[in-house]
Amino acid sequence: MMQQYSYKTLAGGPPNAVYGVDISPDGTMIAAGSLNHAVYVWNTDTWAVKVFRAVHADGISCVKFSHDGNNILTTSLDKTVKILSSSSGSVESTLSGHSLAVLCGVYAGPVGERIVTAGFDNTVRIWTASGQVRQMGGLTPYTYGVDVSSDGNWITAGSLSSQVITWNQDGTQLHAATEHEEGVYSVAYSKSDNNQFATGGGKGMIAVWDRKQGEVTGRLRGHKGNIRSLAYSHDGQRLASGGTDGVINLWDLETYRKITSLKGHRNTVYSLAFSHDGNLLVSGSFDRRVNVWTLK
Repeated sequence: MMQQYSYKTLAGGPPNAVYGVDISPDGTMIAAGSLNHAVYVWNTDTWAVKVFRAVHADGISCVKFSHDGNNILTTSLDKTVKILSSSSGSVESTLSGHSLAVLCGVYAGPVGERIVTAGFDNTVRIWTASGQVRQMGGLTPYTYGVDVSSDGNWITAGSLSSQVITWNQDGTQLHAATEHEEGVYSVAYSKSDNNQFATGGGKGMIAVWDRKQGEVTGRLRGHKGNIRSLAYSHDGQRLASGGTDGVINLWDLETYRKITSLKGHRNTVYSLAFSHDGNLLVSGSFDRRVNVWTLK
């Protein structure tokens, strides 16, 4: 029998769909971004929430804490990327260059000195806080997912045309493959292994890849519909997946077997994030809920 885990839905959250969630490296803050252009930040001790309103001119598609937790990276349907103070919400930098909606972004490098974003303009871009450094193309419409290896050396993106492309940090393409049916919607690198990443696509299938070889080493099936979110635990032993079926599955990456299914959302799960110790999992959904799951 699969183990059951408890969860709580955070109060004071967005009145609109939640597309991005994250938890700070020290576990003291949880952030969520919503279609209502605002960022919500909860204190995990008191569960008091701060709301930073009108951060973007359109919906927020992704939020990521910096490595030190002092900043929050946001991407938006308004084509821009912003860096906020996590304590005050003040905008410290606005990065412009994408010609269409920016769907995802992530801090890259050992101390998060770079930022990598991907958007509907079919480009992946590398930035510093002061502006764009590099742009990679070659993707066909539309790019939904991007992630970077923990050492910052490898970037992988996936598109609605089922492309999976990996580059090095200099923009040189390493591999290009077509794996999924009906598109790739999410990409996640292992936090403990720079050679492993996972992609989530249509028809409920997740592929686990060997980055060096550009080959799939395992396929996980357990969802109905598309996989819209993936997250590795920091020890690299578990993978969480969320889909259009509103279910979150936890997977054991040693056996490639499902550990359990978490059911607490009523619609698509768009974003997932593990706490550093692996005891908490945060989920954000189209149902407007931000849930915190206790896994210990």
